[in-house]
Amino acid sequence: MKIVGLDCGNSSIKIKTEKFESITPTFLAPGGNLVQFKRKYTNPDQLLNVHIISEKNKINKQFWIGKLAYNEAKKRLISRNSNQAKAEDDTLLIVSLTALAYHLITEDQATRKEYIKISTSLPVAEYFSSTQNYKEMMKERLIGTHTIEFLDPIFNNKKIDLIINDVQIIPEGIGAFSTFINTEDDMKKNILLIDIGRFTTDISFFVDGEFSPNGFLSIDHGTKTPIAEIQRFMQEKYDLDFSFFQIDNALRNNNKKIKAYTKEYDLTEIADNAFENFSNLIISAISEKIDQRSLDIKEISDAFVVGGGAVLMSNYLRFDKLNKNIKVSFSENAIMANAVGNYLYAKASEIELNENSEIENDSVGEFEETDDDIL
Repeated sequence: MKIVGLDCGNSSIKIKTEKFESITPTFLAPGGNLVQFKRKYTNPDQLLNVHIISEKNKINKQFWIGKLAYNEAKKRLISRNSNQAKAEDDTLLIVSLTALAYHLITEDQATRKEYIKISTSLPVAEYFSSTQNYKEMMKERLIGTHTIEFLDPIFNNKKIDLIINDVQIIPEGIGAFSTFINTEDDMKKNILLIDIGRFTTDISFFVDGEFSPNGFLSIDHGTKTPIAEIQRFMQEKYDLDFSFFQIDNALRNNNKKIKAYTKEYDLTEIADNAFENFSNLIISAISEKIDQRSLDIKEISDAFVVGGGAVLMSNYLRFDKLNKNIKVSFSENAIMANAVGNYLYAKASEIELNENSEIENDSVGEFEETDDDIL
């Protein structure tokens, strides 16, 4: 059975297996018969035209997924509903199943059927919800058989049955936390883990290396907040309507420059202001929650930052106003940190389970030998 680390992000689905990592943008559009696309694509990940059958979830439809949906069907995109829990969101489920299938056939082109154990995570607010059992809801939707057929000729009629036998769910942050731990001394620290996503920022508190449920908090602001500020500025000053993803891409890949009608615009100044404001918002929320929960900011030595927003916030997030001695570390692989951490957590659990099983077997053997002596 293959172990898979899965991170269901609002902007992308991240997957980690033993030898391979992949990222699939969370874009979804209704599919249909093959058509002539607007442009020519050569990479398979740009041609995720699929037919998905998941009987237990009442899904039997064709979809365009990821880059194909965004490039060819912007007006028909089915958006992720930020007000809906991740555990019950169909868009995340459909893109996750497709991303998982694509990941597996990329890893091994001969794959037609795969038995899988998924290790994934939920936002702390969902994981510890007192009104809904989102953990069981997510497990129920994932466990079972799901069939994904790749319809574009580039895939040569590939079809794969995903047979998900087991789903392990942990709070978001626990897996990512493990990617920062290098020494025994790291396990003795009190640490904040800050996971910056598109819609939310989740903050977890670790005491002596252990997750503290009392310390978690979720802020209803992610990178969408500062980018919306940039969007408003460009609309008001230049009458230009850029999407979230256009600005996000410019900030990550184009030195904060964006083009429209052959003219280039420098976003540096407005981006600096917007992300400084966002940083202040995060710090204020942490300060408020720490006071409410009687935590001592002076006892926190480190802050680890992960998530898709970590890259954008690396020059802005500072703790000087709270505790200037807090050391802030940004993950070198921030976008993949949760998926990698979830995978490592599952592997560690498997090793522990095997060790316990061996101990039990040894104990039984010792008992049987003693019993034989008595007889």
